[in-house]
Amino acid sequence: MAARYDLIKCINAGPEHKAPIEMVVFDEEGDTIQYSIKGIFVPIFEGLLAEGNVYVVTNFTISLNTIKFKPTRHEFRINFKRDTNVRPVQDSSVSLNGFNFVLFKKIHAESKEDGYLVDVIGRLASKGNLVEFTRDGKPSSYITIELDDLEGGQKLRVMLWQTLAFNLIKYLEEHPCLTYVVILQMGKMKFYSGVMGVSNIIYNSKLFINVEFPAARNFFTRVNKLDHVDGQSIMLLVCDQPVSIEEDFLRLSVYKTIAEIKEHNQKLSNDQS
Repeated sequence: MAARYDLIKCINAGPEHKAPIEMVVFDEEGDTIQYSIKGIFVPIFEGLLAEGNVYVVTNFTISLNTIKFKPTRHEFRINFKRDTNVRPVQDSSVSLNGFNFVLFKKIHAESKEDGYLVDVIGRLASKGNLVEFTRDGKPSSYITIELDDLEGGQKLRVMLWQTLAFNLIKYLEEHPCLTYVVILQMGKMKFYSGVMGVSNIIYNSKLFINVEFPAARNFFTRVNKLDHVDGQSIMLLVCDQPVSIEEDFLRLSVYKTIAEIKEHNQKLSNDQS
């Protein structure tokens, strides 16, 4: 099984116990699956794996992917054993990027947030200012942008936090041009003001701007064919202030009165009797 290794996250690492490693890998068909390495096995494999390389992995176990955080939609995940064999190979048939772009209209149609990660690509249509704030004594910052996927005016709101926000601002300052094609890889779907958007997550997401990847070149070709896009400047996006979890809950949740809840529970009891 040949797959490109893509580090997802190492958490709760301590001086005596290694943190488990969670990975997303993909094969030559672009299909992704989650790999897991238990903390006790990490010392065996951490020196063998490097992001961006291709490996043949044998002698592993397969289990249903029932964990809460699911970066892929594959129903199974692969677990390393102590004697799992990892062999690096030179295989040009496996893409170095493995993008699986999701249409904006499909994201907008989602009714709930989940743990699955998505890839999006679009022309930078507008951006807000950097927002800096402190929550629970910790400083944080983000910037909100809108991407246009050139599919009938569909625009997607994307929030970039911390490092990716700074990287975007720095790139725009150092590379002034008319068109920016932005790729966010492994972003998380999230509601913003009642509309589904995408946000980066710490450790996982990657941001690419005007890169030479085939996907970006193909998108540039589409942009250049649209006369009304040429010469358009990036619009200023007016964004809300940070929204608390409580505010999100109050705005997006369905309300029921106590009487309605009692009536609903009574109906369930009658149906079951």
